[in-house]
Amino acid sequence: MKLGSCIDYNIQNRSIYFYIAMFLLICSHFLHYAGSQLYKLIFFKILFILSYLIFIIHELVSQGRIHIANITGKGIIILIVIFSIYSDIKNQKNI
Repeated sequence: MKLGSCIDYNIQNRSIYFYIAMFLLICSHFLHYAGSQLYKLIFFKILFILSYLIFIIHELVSQGRIHIANITGKGIIILIVIFSIYSDIKNQKNI
């Protein structure tokens, strides 16, 4: 099987929401270079949450509904990152 036959090159079958979410998700991974600067970490974590929310919106807009596994998985990841932000802020105040 050729690699080209496995890849869909049609960029018009995705909405603008998908590309915005993908851009934000890629940018959010710069948190690995933020070091210990709290506000940078929080900023990149918020970008990550926004990207997941926009991925959910993309699926709802493009398909009219979302699979329970997708909404559950993405929802749990969003909650984990929100808790991580809360924990970062709480630990910063205790120092």
